[in-house]
Amino acid sequence: MKGPPHQALADIDESDLAQVLIDSCPTRIFLPNPRAAEVASAAIYGRFGLNARQIALIATAPSVEYRVTRTDGSEEVVDNPADLPEAQKLERIEEPYFKLSIITPSEYTGTLMDLCQTRRGEMKKMEYLSPERVELVYELPLAEVVVDFFDQMKSRTKGYASLDYELSGYRPMPITGPRPSGRPRTFPLEI
Repeated sequence: MKGPPHQALADIDESDLAQVLIDSCPTRIFLPNPRAAEVASAAIYGRFGLNARQIALIATAPSVEYRVTRTDGSEEVVDNPADLPEAQKLERIEEPYFKLSIITPSEYTGTLMDLCQTRRGEMKKMEYLSPERVELVYELPLAEVVVDFFDQMKSRTKGYASLDYELSGYRPMPITGPRPSGRPRTFPLEI
């Protein structure tokens, strides 16, 4: 199998991964997550006998698209913090939120509530489906979900929880510092 350098690594069989990487001939290889880095390392080692000291694989976090409104009223979508305008030119940043529905054995309710609340989640509903099962509904920023939320949820519940999610819209992020007009900002956020 031969693919372009930008082909999604998740869509490539392990046996073909090393050949795609070699065909790409990059000096750096960016992978979407640590698991992809493990698969790539194993495939390269198995096919070419190269080990981790001979190759450099970099796992990157997924990006989230934020809606940015400048003080002049113009809007843009930013997916990299380096592309944000200067703080004094920002009027508002909106981030995507997900509505999560988690069904779990009731013994894990507390640990999942802790996980969601430490990720800036807002509880919308908690319902006992039976004495042994609970449904938790939270709204969380997508940035708090994409990195390792699912892994943490499964780890804290020994694999027994299930997750359903949908985009619930965009919400303003807090921004620190005064506006150019001198009016204080209503939301505090570090940029």
